Amino acid sequence: MALTLGTAAASAVVAHVTLLWGVPNWATDRHLNELAARGSKWNSMIYLDVPKAGQTPIPLANPDGFNSRILIDLAKGPLLVEGSVPKSCVYWSVSVFQRNTDVVLIASERDFPDGHARIGIARKGSVITEAVDFLAEMDSNTGILMIRCFMRDSGDPRHLTQLDTERRLMTARPAR
Repeated sequence: MALTLGTAAASAVVAHVTLLWGVPNWATDRHLNELAARGSKWNSMIYLDVPKAGQTPIPLANPDGFNSRILIDLAKGPLLVEGSVPKSCVYWSVSVFQRNTDVVLIASERDFPDGHARIGIARKGSVITEAVDFLAEMDSNTGILMIRCFMRDSGDPRHLTQLDTERRLMTARPAR
């Protein structure tokens, strides 16, 4: 009886650890691969449209958000994300998530008082010789960078055009 309970307990611990480690990695891999299969390029800024109800995989996506992202692959080396923080955003933030969904960087427009952001993304132990405001150090080669911009009026076409122009000044390239 004790051996059976011990075996069951050991199996439960193994299953628990496997789920805690495996599910986030599997979910991230699946999401990144689906986006890449739909034409998203690795290590390039992807400028998303304003979400519309029923047209996004995210339930109740905020229609006041004008977001961008990068599918990160550090296999060929570190990245530099650089550009002007859009002045037309009511609130702007950047987050970097590594493969297991851990957040390795969160910053907002307040962290870039001069209005220009330089963010390095690298594997832990890698060196970026360029000056950066923040360095997101990852344990994995893959992850995702998300930029959130909240607008004052998503129904104003002139505002959307201005904001889209401003956000496209933020780009990604290999870091030196």
